[in-house]
Amino acid sequence: MPVGKTLMYRELVSACFELHARRLWTRSSNEAVFMVDGSVPGAPWFSSILGAAGEEHGLALYSGVEGFKALAEVFGSEHGGLSPFDRVCYLGMTMDPLHTIPPRMRRPLDFAKFSTRRESLAPFIIAKDPGGKARPPRRNEAESLLWTLRAILVADDRGEFEPTDDWLDGYALLTLRVDGDPRSPEVEIVRTPPPCEAARREPDADTSAVPDASDLVGWKRVDASLTLRFFLRIEKDGLENTRSATRYFDAPAPPHYGR
Repeated sequence: MPVGKTLMYRELVSACFELHARRLWTRSSNEAVFMVDGSVPGAPWFSSILGAAGEEHGLALYSGVEGFKALAEVFGSEHGGLSPFDRVCYLGMTMDPLHTIPPRMRRPLDFAKFSTRRESLAPFIIAKDPGGKARPPRRNEAESLLWTLRAILVADDRGEFEPTDDWLDGYALLTLRVDGDPRSPEVEIVRTPPPCEAARREPDADTSAVPDASDLVGWKRVDASLTLRFFLRIEKDGLENTRSATRYFDAPAPPHYGR
């Protein structure tokens, strides 16, 4: 039986809060892409947990083979010009203070009859067409997001939600095959080959030591265990170019970091 609109949006908002409470970004990088397939409208979706970089916490989904190609282009190699994500359908959510969500983008919250204090967190749910601007999701897109959120929670409850970034080295993708009721879906966890060959990532820099200061462009914290991402300067044809010639590696923080 189809789920009523108000109930469906309430379930969606609730699932957003539940995902946020799991803090999955502490054990899943942005590059840990997984596939969602089965009864989910618009499947397959290629998705990743957001938040490892400490900026936005939530979930991103990209539609179809073109979505996977965009992810492979961004995470697998250098690129320039417009973001590959501008070419694909996007669906996602982050958790933000209510007052930062534009009124026109609060439609899912209005449908759910959700209210909270302006400074409190609320789901910021976004959809985007290729080349388009951010907009509220259509109902079928909201259902896709609900299916996906609930599938992740079910898989995590079973200890089976463990996406990795090894697809960048040619390995199979963690795949959630979803069926049943979007509010309480049946989820099968399998590994499936990527839908097309992804550009292999280039080897990381030598991780035997923290780089010399002369080679260090910058760093940022990438997870809750004080792992730092070091960005290295390299030279091409004798010319320094930190924008197009930057490599990075991840390493534990020095003992004095954060003290």
